[in-house]
Amino acid sequence: MATYYVDPTGPNGVGSEADPFNALPANFSSAGYVNGDIFLFKRGTTYTPSWGNTPGTPGDAFTVNRTIRFGAYGTGDRPIISANYTGSAGGRLFRVYVTGCVFEDLHFANTNNCHTIYTTNAFADLTVQRCKATQIRGSSSGNEGFVVLGPSSALTGTAIVTDNEVDGIANDGIEVRCTGTTIIARNTVKNCSLDTITGDCVAAVGNSALLHIYDNNLDHTNKDTKQCIIQDGGSTGFAIIENNICNGYFQDGSFDHTGIYLSLPGIIRNNFIRTWRSGVFLNVANVRVEGNVIIQGGGTALTGAVYGSSAGMVVQNNVIWRIAGTDVADAAIRNNTSNATNLYRNNIIVGFNTGIRRGALAVDSYNDFHQVTTAVRDASYLPVAAGTGTVYVDPQLNSDGSIRSSSPVATAGTYVSGVTLANGRLRPNFVPIGAYMAVLPRTARV
Repeated sequence: MATYYVDPTGPNGVGSEADPFNALPANFSSAGYVNGDIFLFKRGTTYTPSWGNTPGTPGDAFTVNRTIRFGAYGTGDRPIISANYTGSAGGRLFRVYVTGCVFEDLHFANTNNCHTIYTTNAFADLTVQRCKATQIRGSSSGNEGFVVLGPSSALTGTAIVTDNEVDGIANDGIEVRCTGTTIIARNTVKNCSLDTITGDCVAAVGNSALLHIYDNNLDHTNKDTKQCIIQDGGSTGFAIIENNICNGYFQDGSFDHTGIYLSLPGIIRNNFIRTWRSGVFLNVANVRVEGNVIIQGGGTALTGAVYGSSAGMVVQNNVIWRIAGTDVADAAIRNNTSNATNLYRNNIIVGFNTGIRRGALAVDSYNDFHQVTTAVRDASYLPVAAGTGTVYVDPQLNSDGSIRSSSPVATAGTYVSGVTLANGRLRPNFVPIGAYMAVLPRTARV
C-alpha cells in the first residue's frame, strides 16, 4: 500500500509529494496499484480528466477496480474535479467496482449528463465525506448528477454519506441504494431537481436494514415536485429520520411537494418541515411521527400535513401549522384506517378546517386545536362520538371572556351550567362538553 500525490498544474512525476503525478492512472489495476492505496489531489487546483482514452465502459472517466481512498493534500480550497462531459447518457466520473472505497475532501463540478460516483456491483461499504458537488447538470432521464448513486443491485454493507455540500443538481442531490446500513448525515443540499423537476434532496432507494438520516440541511424551494427526504422502493428494514431541516417548495398552487416520504417502518422525529403538500407521507405501517414542527402552505383534501393509510401510526408531540393555501378541506393528520393501533396525542394543530381525520377505532387524546373548524372527524366525516378520548380545543372566547357562538365548544354538546365564572371565563375545574373538553388558550414556550 502506498500514498500517491496528484498536482495537475505541474509536470508528471513519480507520484511522491515532492514530485507528484499530474494525472490519475487510467486503470488502477495496472502499474502495481493494490487495495489500500491512497490518491491525494493538491488543494487549490482543478483536475480535468480525459474522457477519450479511458478503458471500460464508454463515458467513464475513471474505472475504480481497487479499494482506494481519494482525498486532498496541502492547504486551500478542496481540489476541483471538473469534466464537461457532453456525450450521450451514461457518463460517470468515478465508476466503482470494488468494496471499501472512500472519497473525501473533493469538489466535483461542472459535469453534464454524468454521475459523480457510481457503484456498479452489489458489494459492501462506500464512504463519501466532506465533499462538494456543484453544477452537476443534464437533461437525460436517469443520468443526471448525484453525489452517490448505486445501481439496482445495491450495496450490501454500509453506505456513509456525511458532511457534504450539494448545490445545483439536475435531479437528486444525494441518492443511495444500500440494503445494509445507510448513514446520511450533516449534509447541506440545495438547488436540486433543476433540469428534470423529478428530483429529491435526499433519496434512499430500496430496502435498508438500518437507515439513519439526521442533521441535514435540505432546501427544495426551487421546484414544484418531489421530496426533501424520500425512502421508497423497499419496505424491509428500519428508518430513523431526525433533526433535519426540510425547507420545501412553498408557493400558492397545486403542487406535489412532500417534506418526508417513508416506506420503511421507523421513527420520524424532531424535524423542521416546511412544505406545500404533505409534511410527512407514510407509505407503510408502524411509523412514529413525534416532536416535529410542520408548517404547511397548502395541499389537497386527499392528503394531510401528516398522512398515512396503514395501522400502527403514532403521531404525537408535534406542532402542525397551516399558514397559507386555499384548500381548507385538508386535514392536519389523516388516516382512514379503522385501527386502534393508530394513536394521535399531544399535538398542537393550528389553522386547519379539519384537525384529525381518522378511522373510527383510532385513539386521539390531549390534542390542542386552534383556529380549527372541526377538531376530529371519522372516516365518514361525522363528528367523533363522546368518550373516545379527551380533545383539548381552543374555546374561541370573545373579548369579555365568554364563549363565541361559533366555537366548537359551544356546538359540541349540551351546555352545562356553572362552566364559567362570574366574569365569563371558564372555571379551572371545567367539565366535559360532548366530545370536547374546553380549556383556555395556552402560550407556547419556544
